[in-house]
Amino acid sequence: MIKPNFVLIGAVLVVFSTLPAAAVEQPFAWQFPLIQEPDSAVVRLSLTPTIVASLHRYDGRDWQIVDAGGRSVPAARLSANRLTEQSVQDVALHFEQTLVDSVQPVSAPLVLNLDQDQARLTIRAPQAATPPDDGQLLFEALIAAPSGPEPAGGRRLIMDFQASQRLELDCRLRDAADNRPASWRFPLSQIGDSRPRRYRGRAELAEPAEAWHLACYGQHIPDDFVLVEARLEHEQQIDHRRRAQITPALVAMEEDGSSLTFTLEGPQLVETLQVTSDQPNLLSQLRVQSRSADDATWQDRGELTLSTMQPDERPELQLDRPVRDRYWRLLASPALPAAPDMEVSVIVEEIAFLAQGTPPWTLLAGSRHPGQAQLDEQLLGDLVGRQGPAWAWPRVIAGERAESAGEGVLAIPAEPVPWERYLLWTILILGSGLVIGLGWRLLRPT
Repeated sequence: MIKPNFVLIGAVLVVFSTLPAAAVEQPFAWQFPLIQEPDSAVVRLSLTPTIVASLHRYDGRDWQIVDAGGRSVPAARLSANRLTEQSVQDVALHFEQTLVDSVQPVSAPLVLNLDQDQARLTIRAPQAATPPDDGQLLFEALIAAPSGPEPAGGRRLIMDFQASQRLELDCRLRDAADNRPASWRFPLSQIGDSRPRRYRGRAELAEPAEAWHLACYGQHIPDDFVLVEARLEHEQQIDHRRRAQITPALVAMEEDGSSLTFTLEGPQLVETLQVTSDQPNLLSQLRVQSRSADDATWQDRGELTLSTMQPDERPELQLDRPVRDRYWRLLASPALPAAPDMEVSVIVEEIAFLAQGTPPWTLLAGSRHPGQAQLDEQLLGDLVGRQGPAWAWPRVIAGERAESAGEGVLAIPAEPVPWERYLLWTILILGSGLVIGLGWRLLRPT
Protein backbone atom coordinates (compact mmCIF):
# COMPACT_ATOMS: atom_id res chain seq x y z
CA MET A 1 0.00 0.00 0.00
CA ILE A 2 1.37 3.37 -1.07
CA LYS A 3 1.26 5.89 1.71
CA PRO A 4 0.58 9.52 0.78
CA ASN A 5 3.69 11.63 0.85
CA PHE A 6 2.61 14.61 2.88
CA VAL A 7 5.88 16.39 2.18
CA LEU A 8 5.29 16.40 -1.61
CA ILE A 9 1.64 17.46 -1.21
CA GLY A 10 2.72 20.36 0.99
CA ALA A 11 5.35 21.38 -1.54
CA VAL A 12 2.78 21.51 -4.36
CA LEU A 13 0.42 23.63 -2.27
CA VAL A 14 3.20 26.07 -1.45
CA VAL A 15 4.13 26.42 -5.14
CA PHE A 16 0.51 27.23 -6.14
CA SER A 17 0.26 29.72 -3.31
CA THR A 18 3.17 31.69 -4.79
CA LEU A 19 1.44 32.28 -8.18
CA PRO A 20 0.63 35.99 -8.74
CA ALA A 21 -2.93 37.19 -8.22
CA ALA A 22 -5.01 38.82 -10.97
CA ALA A 23 -3.71 42.27 -11.90
CA VAL A 24 -5.64 45.19 -10.47
CA GLU A 25 -6.16 48.57 -12.11
CA GLN A 26 -3.07 50.72 -11.66
CA PRO A 27 -3.27 53.96 -9.65
CA PHE A 28 -2.95 57.41 -11.24
CA ALA A 29 -1.23 60.40 -9.66
CA TRP A 30 -3.68 63.13 -10.73
CA GLN A 31 -7.29 63.65 -11.67
CA PHE A 32 -9.13 66.31 -13.68
CA PRO A 33 -12.91 66.53 -13.17
CA LEU A 34 -15.01 67.19 -16.27
CA ILE A 35 -16.91 70.32 -15.32
CA GLN A 36 -19.79 69.87 -17.78
CA GLU A 37 -21.90 66.83 -18.53
CA PRO A 38 -21.82 65.51 -22.12
CA ASP A 39 -25.00 65.95 -24.13
CA SER A 40 -23.97 63.29 -26.65
CA ALA A 41 -23.17 59.58 -26.59
CA VAL A 42 -19.60 60.27 -27.69
CA VAL A 43 -17.64 63.41 -26.79
CA ARG A 44 -14.09 64.68 -27.06
CA LEU A 45 -11.74 66.29 -24.59
CA SER A 46 -8.68 68.42 -25.36
CA LEU A 47 -5.40 67.31 -23.82
CA THR A 48 -4.19 70.81 -23.01
CA PRO A 49 -0.50 71.45 -22.19
CA THR A 50 -1.47 71.49 -18.49
CA ILE A 51 -2.95 68.00 -18.75
CA VAL A 52 -0.03 66.69 -20.82
CA ALA A 53 2.39 68.08 -18.20
CA SER A 54 0.75 65.67 -15.72
CA LEU A 55 1.47 62.61 -17.88
CA HIS A 56 4.44 60.47 -16.91
CA ARG A 57 5.11 58.01 -19.74
CA TYR A 58 7.17 59.12 -22.74
CA ASP A 59 4.39 58.00 -25.12
CA GLY A 60 1.69 59.95 -23.26
CA ARG A 61 -0.64 56.97 -22.91
CA ASP A 62 -1.00 57.08 -19.13
CA TRP A 63 -4.51 58.54 -18.95
CA GLN A 64 -7.95 57.09 -18.44
CA ILE A 65 -11.58 58.27 -18.27
CA VAL A 66 -13.70 56.93 -15.39
CA ASP A 67 -17.27 57.55 -14.27
CA ALA A 68 -18.47 58.51 -10.78
CA GLY A 69 -18.08 54.91 -9.61
CA GLY A 70 -14.45 54.75 -10.74
CA ARG A 71 -15.28 52.42 -13.64
CA SER A 72 -13.25 52.91 -16.82
CA VAL A 73 -15.13 53.93 -19.98
CA PRO A 74 -13.98 53.25 -23.56
CA ALA A 75 -11.79 56.08 -24.85
CA ALA A 76 -9.05 56.71 -27.42
CA ARG A 77 -6.72 59.44 -28.61
CA LEU A 78 -7.93 60.81 -31.95
CA SER A 79 -5.40 60.68 -34.77
CA ALA A 80 -4.71 63.62 -37.07
CA ASN A 81 -6.74 61.96 -39.84
CA ARG A 82 -9.81 61.80 -37.59
CA LEU A 83 -9.63 65.56 -37.01
CA THR A 84 -8.90 66.58 -40.60
CA GLU A 85 -11.84 67.63 -42.76
CA GLN A 86 -11.62 66.90 -46.47
CA SER A 87 -13.62 69.30 -48.61
CA VAL A 88 -13.98 69.78 -52.35
CA GLN A 89 -15.08 73.10 -53.81
CA ASP A 90 -16.19 73.70 -57.38
CA VAL A 91 -15.85 77.11 -59.02
CA ALA A 92 -17.47 77.69 -62.44
CA LEU A 93 -15.10 79.38 -64.88
CA HIS A 94 -15.71 81.84 -67.70
CA PHE A 95 -14.40 80.80 -71.11
CA GLU A 96 -14.42 81.60 -74.84
CA GLN A 97 -14.12 78.94 -77.56
CA THR A 98 -13.94 78.53 -81.32
CA LEU A 99 -13.81 75.80 -83.96
CA VAL A 100 -10.89 76.26 -86.31
CA ASP A 101 -11.70 76.00 -90.02
CA SER A 102 -9.42 73.32 -91.43
CA VAL A 103 -9.43 74.97 -94.89
CA GLN A 104 -9.17 78.63 -93.96
CA PRO A 105 -8.02 79.06 -90.34
CA VAL A 106 -9.43 82.09 -88.56
CA SER A 107 -7.14 85.08 -88.68
CA ALA A 108 -8.46 86.89 -85.62
CA PRO A 109 -7.06 85.49 -82.38
CA LEU A 110 -9.37 84.20 -79.67
CA VAL A 111 -9.96 86.89 -77.03
CA LEU A 112 -11.19 86.61 -73.45
CA ASN A 113 -12.35 89.72 -71.56
CA LEU A 114 -12.36 89.59 -67.73
CA ASP A 115 -13.79 92.16 -65.35
CA GLN A 116 -11.73 92.15 -62.14
CA ASP A 117 -11.68 94.81 -59.41
CA GLN A 118 -13.49 97.40 -61.55
CA ALA A 119 -10.99 96.89 -64.35
CA ARG A 120 -11.18 94.94 -67.62
CA LEU A 121 -8.46 92.41 -68.39
CA THR A 122 -8.11 91.26 -72.00
CA ILE A 123 -6.37 87.94 -72.66
CA ARG A 124 -5.57 86.75 -76.18
CA ALA A 125 -4.81 83.21 -77.21
CA PRO A 126 -1.09 82.61 -77.73
CA GLN A 127 0.29 82.06 -81.19
CA ALA A 128 -0.63 78.67 -82.58
CA ALA A 129 2.06 76.18 -81.78
CA THR A 130 3.39 73.66 -84.26
CA PRO A 131 0.68 70.98 -84.53
CA PRO A 132 1.45 67.34 -83.78
CA ASP A 133 2.59 65.13 -86.65
CA ASP A 134 -0.72 63.26 -86.77
CA GLY A 135 -3.15 66.17 -86.64
CA GLN A 136 -3.94 69.84 -87.07
CA LEU A 137 -5.48 72.44 -84.81
CA LEU A 138 -9.27 71.94 -84.81
CA PHE A 139 -10.48 73.61 -81.63
CA GLU A 140 -9.20 76.12 -79.10
CA ALA A 141 -10.54 77.84 -76.01
CA LEU A 142 -9.47 80.38 -73.43
CA ILE A 143 -10.48 79.54 -69.84
CA ALA A 144 -10.24 82.23 -67.16
CA ALA A 145 -8.86 81.45 -63.72
CA PRO A 146 -10.97 82.58 -60.74
CA SER A 147 -10.10 85.95 -59.26
CA GLY A 148 -8.64 86.26 -55.78
CA PRO A 149 -5.70 84.58 -54.03
CA GLU A 150 -4.64 81.12 -55.08
CA PRO A 151 -6.04 78.54 -52.65
CA ALA A 152 -3.74 76.04 -50.99
CA GLY A 153 -4.12 72.35 -51.67
CA GLY A 154 -4.71 70.28 -54.79
CA ARG A 155 -6.43 71.87 -57.79
CA ARG A 156 -7.66 70.40 -61.06
CA LEU A 157 -9.38 71.84 -64.09
CA ILE A 158 -12.52 69.93 -65.14
CA MET A 159 -13.77 70.44 -68.72
CA ASP A 160 -17.01 68.93 -70.07
CA PHE A 161 -17.51 68.67 -73.85
CA GLN A 162 -20.39 67.64 -76.08
CA ALA A 163 -20.40 66.16 -79.60
CA SER A 164 -22.71 64.05 -81.78
CA GLN A 165 -19.93 61.73 -82.95
CA ARG A 166 -17.13 59.77 -81.38
CA LEU A 167 -14.01 61.86 -80.81
CA GLU A 168 -10.36 61.16 -81.48
CA LEU A 169 -8.60 64.32 -80.37
CA ASP A 170 -5.25 65.21 -78.86
CA CYS A 171 -6.05 67.99 -76.36
CA ARG A 172 -3.37 70.06 -74.68
CA LEU A 173 -3.37 72.82 -72.06
CA ARG A 174 -0.95 75.62 -71.20
CA ASP A 175 -0.75 78.98 -69.48
CA ALA A 176 -2.32 81.52 -71.83
CA ALA A 177 0.58 83.90 -71.19
CA ASP A 178 3.14 81.29 -72.27
CA ASN A 179 3.95 81.07 -76.00
CA ARG A 180 5.91 77.85 -75.67
CA PRO A 181 4.38 74.71 -77.26
CA ALA A 182 1.82 73.07 -75.01
CA SER A 183 2.96 69.72 -73.62
CA TRP A 184 0.29 69.42 -70.91
CA ARG A 185 -1.83 66.63 -72.41
CA PHE A 186 -4.97 65.05 -71.00
CA PRO A 187 -7.39 62.42 -72.37
CA LEU A 188 -11.10 62.90 -73.02
CA SER A 189 -13.26 60.23 -71.34
CA GLN A 190 -16.81 59.56 -72.42
CA ILE A 191 -19.44 60.04 -69.70
CA GLY A 192 -22.40 57.65 -69.93
CA ASP A 193 -24.21 56.60 -73.11
CA SER A 194 -26.45 59.61 -73.67
CA ARG A 195 -26.84 61.40 -77.01
CA PRO A 196 -25.29 63.76 -77.85
CA ARG A 197 -22.15 62.22 -76.40
CA ARG A 198 -20.58 63.84 -73.32
CA TYR A 199 -16.83 63.86 -72.71
CA ARG A 200 -14.77 65.01 -69.76
CA GLY A 201 -11.16 66.08 -69.46
CA ARG A 202 -9.18 66.56 -66.22
CA ALA A 203 -5.94 68.46 -65.84
CA GLU A 204 -4.00 68.74 -62.58
CA LEU A 205 -2.85 72.32 -61.98
CA ALA A 206 0.49 73.01 -60.37
CA GLU A 207 1.27 76.64 -61.25
CA PRO A 208 -1.06 79.66 -60.90
CA ALA A 209 -2.25 81.43 -64.06
CA GLU A 210 -4.67 84.16 -65.10
CA ALA A 211 -6.06 81.99 -67.89
CA TRP A 212 -5.43 78.69 -69.66
CA HIS A 213 -5.29 78.04 -73.37
CA LEU A 214 -6.86 74.79 -74.58
CA ALA A 215 -5.97 73.43 -78.02
CA CYS A 216 -7.29 70.18 -79.55
CA TYR A 217 -5.65 68.56 -82.57
CA GLY A 218 -6.77 65.77 -84.89
CA GLN A 219 -7.98 64.89 -88.40
CA HIS A 220 -11.67 65.63 -87.96
CA ILE A 221 -13.99 67.28 -85.47
CA PRO A 222 -17.83 67.40 -85.51
CA ASP A 223 -19.40 70.76 -86.30
CA ASP A 224 -21.40 70.60 -83.06
CA PHE A 225 -18.38 69.99 -80.84
CA VAL A 226 -18.60 72.43 -77.94
CA LEU A 227 -17.09 73.06 -74.53
CA VAL A 228 -20.14 72.94 -72.26
CA GLU A 229 -18.63 73.69 -68.87
CA ALA A 230 -15.28 74.46 -67.27
CA ARG A 231 -14.77 74.51 -63.54
CA LEU A 232 -11.97 74.51 -61.03
CA GLU A 233 -12.09 71.70 -58.48
CA HIS A 234 -10.21 72.53 -55.30
CA GLU A 235 -9.40 69.91 -52.67
CA GLN A 236 -8.86 71.41 -49.24
CA GLN A 237 -7.81 69.90 -45.94
CA ILE A 238 -8.96 71.65 -42.78
CA ASP A 239 -7.05 70.66 -39.65
CA HIS A 240 -9.41 71.05 -36.68
CA ARG A 241 -6.68 70.48 -34.12
CA ARG A 242 -5.68 73.48 -32.05
CA ARG A 243 -2.17 74.69 -31.29
CA ALA A 244 -0.67 76.10 -28.10
CA GLN A 245 2.52 78.03 -27.42
CA ILE A 246 4.86 76.93 -24.61
CA THR A 247 7.82 78.88 -23.27
CA PRO A 248 10.39 76.56 -21.65
CA ALA A 249 10.70 77.38 -17.96
CA LEU A 250 14.46 76.91 -17.80
CA VAL A 251 17.08 77.06 -20.56
CA ALA A 252 20.59 75.93 -19.61
CA MET A 253 23.56 77.02 -21.73
CA GLU A 254 27.14 75.82 -21.70
CA GLU A 255 29.71 78.35 -20.50
CA ASP A 256 31.26 78.56 -23.95
CA GLY A 257 27.85 79.15 -25.56
CA SER A 258 28.21 76.17 -27.91
CA SER A 259 25.02 74.43 -26.80
CA LEU A 260 21.90 74.96 -24.75
CA THR A 261 19.28 72.55 -23.45
CA PHE A 262 15.74 72.72 -22.10
CA THR A 263 13.15 70.25 -20.88
CA LEU A 264 9.41 70.34 -21.53
CA GLU A 265 6.89 69.35 -18.90
CA GLY A 266 5.24 66.15 -20.10
CA PRO A 267 5.30 64.46 -23.51
CA GLN A 268 4.09 67.48 -25.50
CA LEU A 269 3.58 66.91 -29.23
CA VAL A 270 6.02 69.48 -30.65
CA GLU A 271 5.42 70.88 -34.13
CA THR A 272 7.60 74.00 -34.44
CA LEU A 273 10.41 75.70 -32.53
CA GLN A 274 10.97 79.47 -32.63
CA VAL A 275 14.20 81.11 -31.45
CA THR A 276 14.70 84.85 -30.96
CA SER A 277 17.35 87.04 -29.33
CA ASP A 278 17.85 90.69 -28.41
CA GLN A 279 21.61 90.51 -29.02
CA PRO A 280 22.59 92.90 -31.86
CA ASN A 281 24.19 91.68 -35.09
CA LEU A 282 23.85 88.01 -34.16
CA LEU A 283 24.26 85.26 -36.72
CA SER A 284 24.55 81.60 -35.75
CA GLN A 285 23.57 78.21 -37.19
CA LEU A 286 21.56 76.12 -34.72
CA ARG A 287 21.37 72.36 -34.99
CA VAL A 288 18.24 71.13 -33.17
CA GLN A 289 18.17 67.72 -31.47
CA SER A 290 15.72 66.00 -29.14
CA ARG A 291 15.14 62.75 -27.27
CA SER A 292 12.29 61.16 -25.33
CA ALA A 293 14.30 60.21 -22.21
CA ASP A 294 17.40 61.62 -20.53
CA ASP A 295 19.32 58.41 -21.23
CA ALA A 296 18.24 58.07 -24.88
CA THR A 297 20.30 59.00 -27.95
CA TRP A 298 19.94 62.50 -29.35
CA GLN A 299 18.06 62.65 -32.66
CA ASP A 300 18.57 65.42 -35.25
CA ARG A 301 15.37 67.41 -35.93
CA GLY A 302 16.69 70.07 -38.31
CA GLU A 303 18.63 73.31 -38.51
CA LEU A 304 17.77 76.99 -38.42
CA THR A 305 19.70 80.24 -38.62
CA LEU A 306 19.41 82.62 -35.68
CA SER A 307 19.89 86.14 -37.00
CA THR A 308 19.23 89.60 -35.60
CA MET A 309 20.48 91.41 -38.70
CA GLN A 310 16.90 92.38 -39.50
CA PRO A 311 14.63 93.60 -36.68
CA ASP A 312 11.57 91.59 -37.79
CA GLU A 313 13.29 88.23 -38.23
CA ARG A 314 11.78 85.40 -36.17
CA PRO A 315 13.67 82.19 -37.04
CA GLU A 316 11.40 79.14 -36.87
CA LEU A 317 11.99 75.44 -37.42
CA GLN A 318 9.06 73.42 -38.75
CA LEU A 319 9.71 69.78 -37.87
CA ASP A 320 9.32 67.20 -40.62
CA ARG A 321 6.85 65.44 -38.33
CA PRO A 322 5.63 66.27 -34.81
CA VAL A 323 7.58 64.51 -32.06
CA ARG A 324 6.63 63.75 -28.48
CA ASP A 325 10.02 64.50 -26.90
CA ARG A 326 10.71 66.23 -23.59
CA TYR A 327 14.45 66.83 -23.85
CA TRP A 328 15.85 69.30 -26.41
CA ARG A 329 19.33 70.50 -27.31
CA LEU A 330 20.54 73.24 -29.66
CA LEU A 331 24.13 73.18 -30.94
CA ALA A 332 25.29 76.66 -31.99
CA SER A 333 27.97 77.50 -34.55
CA PRO A 334 29.43 80.00 -33.87
CA ALA A 335 28.78 80.06 -30.13
CA LEU A 336 26.09 82.33 -28.68
CA PRO A 337 26.95 85.16 -26.26
CA ALA A 338 23.74 84.61 -24.27
CA ALA A 339 20.82 82.22 -24.16
CA PRO A 340 18.12 83.18 -26.70
CA ASP A 341 14.39 83.18 -26.08
CA MET A 342 12.55 80.08 -27.21
CA GLU A 343 8.94 79.27 -27.86
CA VAL A 344 7.57 75.85 -28.75
CA SER A 345 4.37 75.31 -30.69
CA VAL A 346 2.60 72.08 -29.70
CA ILE A 347 -0.44 70.31 -31.10
CA VAL A 348 -3.33 70.13 -28.63
CA GLU A 349 -4.41 66.53 -29.06
CA GLU A 350 -7.91 65.31 -28.30
CA ILE A 351 -9.39 62.12 -26.91
CA ALA A 352 -12.87 60.76 -27.47
CA PHE A 353 -14.83 58.67 -24.99
CA LEU A 354 -18.24 57.08 -24.68
CA ALA A 355 -20.45 58.68 -22.03
CA GLN A 356 -21.12 55.38 -20.28
CA GLY A 357 -21.79 54.81 -16.60
CA THR A 358 -22.78 57.36 -13.99
CA PRO A 359 -21.77 61.03 -14.29
CA PRO A 360 -19.71 62.99 -13.53
CA TRP A 361 -16.71 61.70 -15.43
CA THR A 362 -13.08 62.23 -14.49
CA LEU A 363 -9.83 62.18 -16.41
CA LEU A 364 -7.05 60.31 -14.58
CA ALA A 365 -3.48 61.16 -15.57
CA GLY A 366 0.03 60.17 -14.60
CA SER A 367 0.99 56.53 -14.17
CA ARG A 368 3.81 54.15 -14.88
CA HIS A 369 1.44 52.04 -17.01
CA PRO A 370 -0.86 52.92 -19.95
CA GLY A 371 -4.58 53.41 -19.45
CA GLN A 372 -7.15 50.71 -20.16
CA ALA A 373 -10.44 50.30 -22.05
CA GLN A 374 -9.17 51.89 -25.26
CA LEU A 375 -11.22 52.20 -28.46
CA ASP A 376 -9.51 50.76 -31.52
CA GLU A 377 -9.54 52.30 -34.99
CA GLN A 378 -12.27 49.96 -36.21
CA LEU A 379 -14.67 51.09 -33.48
CA LEU A 380 -13.74 54.72 -34.07
CA GLY A 381 -14.60 54.25 -37.73
CA ASP A 382 -17.94 52.76 -36.70
CA LEU A 383 -18.58 55.76 -34.45
CA VAL A 384 -17.83 58.13 -37.34
CA GLY A 385 -20.38 56.26 -39.44
CA ARG A 386 -23.00 56.57 -36.69
CA GLN A 387 -22.23 59.98 -35.14
CA GLY A 388 -20.64 61.91 -38.00
CA PRO A 389 -17.02 63.07 -38.34
CA ALA A 390 -14.96 63.24 -35.16
CA TRP A 391 -14.12 66.93 -35.61
CA ALA A 392 -17.86 67.69 -35.21
CA TRP A 393 -18.35 65.76 -31.96
CA PRO A 394 -19.16 67.99 -28.97
CA ARG A 395 -16.33 68.88 -26.63
CA VAL A 396 -16.22 68.89 -22.82
CA ILE A 397 -13.79 70.82 -20.62
CA ALA A 398 -11.58 69.54 -17.81
CA GLY A 399 -11.39 71.41 -14.51
CA GLU A 400 -8.46 72.09 -12.22
CA ARG A 401 -5.99 69.32 -11.43
CA ALA A 402 -6.38 67.54 -8.10
CA GLU A 403 -4.42 64.75 -6.46
CA SER A 404 -5.62 61.20 -6.99
CA ALA A 405 -3.19 58.55 -5.70
CA GLY A 406 -0.41 61.12 -5.44
CA GLU A 407 2.92 61.62 -7.12
CA GLY A 408 4.43 58.74 -5.15
CA VAL A 409 2.90 56.20 -7.56
CA LEU A 410 5.26 57.49 -10.27
CA ALA A 411 8.41 56.51 -8.36
CA ILE A 412 10.16 53.36 -9.49
CA PRO A 413 9.61 50.80 -6.71
CA ALA A 414 12.62 49.24 -5.03
CA GLU A 415 13.62 45.86 -6.29
CA PRO A 416 11.71 43.40 -4.05
CA VAL A 417 13.43 40.49 -2.37
CA PRO A 418 12.60 37.46 -4.56
CA TRP A 419 11.22 35.34 -1.69
CA GLU A 420 9.09 33.31 -4.06
CA ARG A 421 12.15 32.36 -6.13
CA TYR A 422 14.11 31.44 -3.02
CA LEU A 423 11.16 29.39 -1.72
CA LEU A 424 10.70 27.66 -5.06
CA TRP A 425 14.38 26.69 -5.27
CA THR A 426 14.25 25.46 -1.66
CA ILE A 427 11.23 23.28 -2.44
CA LEU A 428 12.88 21.93 -5.60
CA ILE A 429 16.07 21.09 -3.72
CA LEU A 430 14.14 19.44 -0.88
CA GLY A 431 11.97 17.57 -3.38
CA SER A 432 15.03 16.36 -5.26
CA GLY A 433 16.61 15.23 -1.98
CA LEU A 434 13.41 13.44 -1.05
CA VAL A 435 13.29 11.63 -4.40
CA ILE A 436 16.94 10.60 -4.06
CA GLY A 437 16.26 9.35 -0.54
CA LEU A 438 13.26 7.30 -1.64
CA GLY A 439 15.23 5.83 -4.53
CA TRP A 440 18.08 4.92 -2.25
CA ARG A 441 15.67 3.17 0.15
CA LEU A 442 14.08 1.20 -2.70
CA LEU A 443 17.39 0.18 -4.25
CA ARG A 444 19.43 -0.65 -1.16
CA PRO A 445 19.89 -4.37 -0.43
CA THR A 446 17.63 -5.85 2.25
